[in-house]
Amino acid sequence: MPSEFLEQLLDAKRVSTPIVAINTQDPLETMDSIIQCFLGKWKELATKNPKLPQPLFIKWDIVTGLVGIGKDSAAAVVGMFPNVDTAKPIPPQIAKLTTNPVDMLKVALRVPPGAMLFMLNMHRLIDDLTVAQGVWNLRDEFKKDGRMLILDAPMIKLPMQLDHDVLILDEPLPDRESRAKIIREEIGYFNEGQKKAGAEALKEPEAAIIERVIDITGGLSAFAVDQATAMNLSPAGFNIGGLWKRKCQFIENTPGVKVWNGGERFADLKGQDNIQRFELGLMNGKESFRCVVIFDEAEKTAGAGAGDTSQVSQEMHGAMLAEMQDRDYPGMIFLGPGGSGKTVNLKALGNEAPGGKIIVLIVNIAGMKSSLVGSSMANLLQFFRIVEAVSDGRPLFAFTANTFDFSPEFQRRCYLGKWFFDLPGKDEREDIWKVYLKKFKLDAKQPRPDDNGWTGAEIRACSLLSYRLGKSLVECQDFIVPIAVSAGEKILKLRSDAHGKFISAAKPGAYKYEELSISLRSARQIEPPSRGNALDN
Repeated sequence: MPSEFLEQLLDAKRVSTPIVAINTQDPLETMDSIIQCFLGKWKELATKNPKLPQPLFIKWDIVTGLVGIGKDSAAAVVGMFPNVDTAKPIPPQIAKLTTNPVDMLKVALRVPPGAMLFMLNMHRLIDDLTVAQGVWNLRDEFKKDGRMLILDAPMIKLPMQLDHDVLILDEPLPDRESRAKIIREEIGYFNEGQKKAGAEALKEPEAAIIERVIDITGGLSAFAVDQATAMNLSPAGFNIGGLWKRKCQFIENTPGVKVWNGGERFADLKGQDNIQRFELGLMNGKESFRCVVIFDEAEKTAGAGAGDTSQVSQEMHGAMLAEMQDRDYPGMIFLGPGGSGKTVNLKALGNEAPGGKIIVLIVNIAGMKSSLVGSSMANLLQFFRIVEAVSDGRPLFAFTANTFDFSPEFQRRCYLGKWFFDLPGKDEREDIWKVYLKKFKLDAKQPRPDDNGWTGAEIRACSLLSYRLGKSLVECQDFIVPIAVSAGEKILKLRSDAHGKFISAAKPGAYKYEELSISLRSARQIEPPSRGNALDN
């Protein structure tokens, strides 16, 4: 039975839709599946109507030009050029005449009635005005006699003049069931090869291992799943590390996206008891998340800020809102001073999932922006497709910020709460020191610096400097200027503004500024001005 995607295409062909754009990670595989589907449908109908003509399929790319797929289609292509030698299946003259997309689109008017014409990698060409015009020129002519132009691309953003003339379809990346089938087939091929070579076969993997491989290959195209599985099989079993590496390489081909593979754990993070309890409840509850997506410093880069009025940012902001609402993706906002542990908390969350590590993506929306018209949105839409496939539809979106500048619409999408990460209190700083003194093998009994107002990041920096320089912690404090001093007024306002409006990451309930009222003066580093220090509490 055809997939939902192929059913949509069959319906489009049935009503003579002239132009279709297909977003696909594997254009050739997609083209082959479409051809097989339509041939199957033709054979089914031909049993009732033997005179039904066989469908014709023609492929174009910028290197080989027009090529007919199959004997009848090849003959049809040659028939489009009356002066070409018909004795050759792919005459060089045709390639020479049709590798230029505009020239080919002019010739496309001669495509036989009912034929399907595939144009590959159109995301790189469609922004050219002459190409877009050539595509548009085919609309009414193709509509008359059931011809269809299919624009294949990993992700295509149509120019304005084609918005209402082209049907856009998304071929989803393979789901769990499809990936499982590919993996099982590849195990069979491997064992057949081993048997022919007289070598050791692969023992039947445990069900848990198969499930793990299915999880890891989420987000890959069918061809990539096949190749990644084949390259990481041996008689000893699956190379899980190799599969992870292949997956990371594929995902990081998307601009602005990085896969995080650190070893952070909640046990190493202090002063986050409330948020960690909440996150573990989510992870161990119903429909737990399969992917953590971190938008770091989102107030600067996500286009979510109400003050960012650039057209690209506003379009991407709108697309983010639409994606979260349409797919009901849950979101969280983490606010707090730099170094307060917002991002590291989310990195650690990926290692706390039941059943093993889940993928953590760090996203820089600014890195997705491109000088090419439409490319920025195409990059974002491509990222959304990857997230959907990687997470099996269950991602957690988390937006970290050092200042609060999110639109009301964006805040409503983040229904898992707005959380405030404050400067750690005295007991929390003590716990943080213990973690890093142990990590860097430092003397736990040595004198400590005056750490009033320090973040966990600054405690780590002081400990690391002590380890690298061979100096005491007190000596190393001369190289630390806490953010509570360097940006004291901003932090004071941030903490005050968060009072009663955010959930505390440290303690149950709403954040209360007065609970952590501390002095931000560090006389050792910065002398207070003569008029008094506005940072004192």
